[in-house]
Amino acid sequence: MQSAYRTEIDGLRALAVLPVIAYHAALGPFSGGFVGVDVFFVLSGYLITGLIVEDLEQDRFSIVQFYERRARRLLPALCLVLVVCLPLAWALMIPEQLAGFARSLLATGLFASNILFWRESDYFGPAAEEKPLLHTWSLGVEEQFYVLFPLLLMVVWRHGGRSWIRPILAVAALASLLLSEWGARHYPDANFYLLPSRGWELLAGALCALMPPMRSRWDGIAALIGIGLVLGAMLAYDSTTPFPSIHALVPVGGTVLILRFAVTGTIVAKLLSLRPLVLIGLISYSAYLWHQPLMAFARLQWWIPQGPGLMAGMAALSLALAYPTWLFVEAPFRGARPRALPTRRALFAASGGVLATMIALGTLGHLTGGFPSRLPDGFEEFHAEGRFEAIRAGRCHYNRQPPYATLDLFVSEWDCRPERQEADLPRLAVYGDSHAADVAMALRGAGLNPLQVGGMGCPLLEGRGGPHCDPLLKLFLDEVRPGDWILLANRYSRDELEAGSLRRVIEFWSHRGARVLLFSPLPEFTHYERIRVMRQAEGLAGMTPDFGPALRFAERMQTLEMGESWAVLDSWALFCPEGQDCGAYGPAGFLYFNADHLAPAGAERFGANLRDALIGMGYHATAMASLQ
Repeated sequence: MQSAYRTEIDGLRALAVLPVIAYHAALGPFSGGFVGVDVFFVLSGYLITGLIVEDLEQDRFSIVQFYERRARRLLPALCLVLVVCLPLAWALMIPEQLAGFARSLLATGLFASNILFWRESDYFGPAAEEKPLLHTWSLGVEEQFYVLFPLLLMVVWRHGGRSWIRPILAVAALASLLLSEWGARHYPDANFYLLPSRGWELLAGALCALMPPMRSRWDGIAALIGIGLVLGAMLAYDSTTPFPSIHALVPVGGTVLILRFAVTGTIVAKLLSLRPLVLIGLISYSAYLWHQPLMAFARLQWWIPQGPGLMAGMAALSLALAYPTWLFVEAPFRGARPRALPTRRALFAASGGVLATMIALGTLGHLTGGFPSRLPDGFEEFHAEGRFEAIRAGRCHYNRQPPYATLDLFVSEWDCRPERQEADLPRLAVYGDSHAADVAMALRGAGLNPLQVGGMGCPLLEGRGGPHCDPLLKLFLDEVRPGDWILLANRYSRDELEAGSLRRVIEFWSHRGARVLLFSPLPEFTHYERIRVMRQAEGLAGMTPDFGPALRFAERMQTLEMGESWAVLDSWALFCPEGQDCGAYGPAGFLYFNADHLAPAGAERFGANLRDALIGMGYHATAMASLQ
């Protein structure tokens, strides 16, 4: 047990937070920068266990005092960031976005945001970048751990003493690790966000703290291996890596090696004790709190040029704000003699009041649907119900909408086979996320009747989406026939556009049908909803979409070999044939529903061009002509 201050631990905090910020800013080579959170989990378990066991050994441990220390450590800076986010969300978010922010505000106040985001958001999905409080999921995991862990230690200490703690924690850590490996394959979203599959990381730090101190001549080498493992994971992993799982042993094990062997005098200890790293480590919690809201609100602005420069500026600003936040907000509440709210009663009353206010405001924002009354006069509301009906939500596309809002009911009642079918035409079978639902809507508008299965946020590979995706994929594969033409569409995440991920898509779907048609990402009209609020139709007619994902898709696909049964369809060419001047708004009205989904008018145009493309690929042109 080490109770003395170790400067290298603050350096390790810097090593954790900088790649996390870089990852969310899409800067540098840190495709696995998200594992910095795992480093924090290990550190948290290590430090908390040291404090608790030291107090237990001296018979002075108080659960109330423990929670007071946690409140002083976490709540002041968190409350400040939440308060600053409120006016920004009010001013910059449309109702749907503000309602989502309100739910995350409510969940953060209850330290349950990890549970909310498990139900609502893929951490690696494109939409996650615009959620200001997404990063609070990790605080939810830690706070839930803090509720249970000290009580466990107290009970074990009272009945078995120190000798029982390590074996019990080791068994619990192993069980959590095995659950994590299983969850990564079957329930990846729950596995990522929830405590049972994350607990082993905190327990790894706890077990490290319980190891008796010892020195050897191999300390320096072990510490170097540790830092190599952590950095290696940050550089080599990406969002396609099943995580957490056995893969998380690399950064977790590396962190344990650093904590255990980066003792005074080793190269790693000297490196992590450099003053710039120590300073960043001291402000790391505040930097972590600031970076996601700054980047999310910046991404919501249609009038700010988006790109690496903007994100680099937000990353720098998060560090700049972190220092005064640490100095004037964090520090006064901490220490043996805190200057701010020095009594326990005052601290709990103040923090409880702020959190209760956030919970109340979050509840109100959710119940009102994001306060649509604050929008300018003349704003035309989006009619989600009309689009939901067009894509057959709740019947053919699962997004928790009625009539079949639960997954089990949806699967049991699903009946989205072609309503009618020309005898000499193979079936068209559509699978994917909500973009695939757009394709199915377009086909029906063109007089075709596809088989449709899909779900919100579902990727084209098994084991990578939410808990609903694999059952939907199984349903589709059970329905598809060897002679069908399979149409696949998806709003690809950044890492899903890498060649390795696309290669796995080709390998998985090959030989599933007579032909497999893969749609390129539909270009997105960035900040469409915001511009529609501010400018209405006039600002949408001449908008230029973001072709970045579509271009990356095309570049990656050129490097891959595809069989004769495969074809790639250019989604933008189907929406906007060569020679046309296309925007999100036209004579037929709104062509896009939001930034990346087609409105019925846009789907009608898309479907007519898709029908012609299918004829060009030999889809029984004679019979097709009768449908025109």
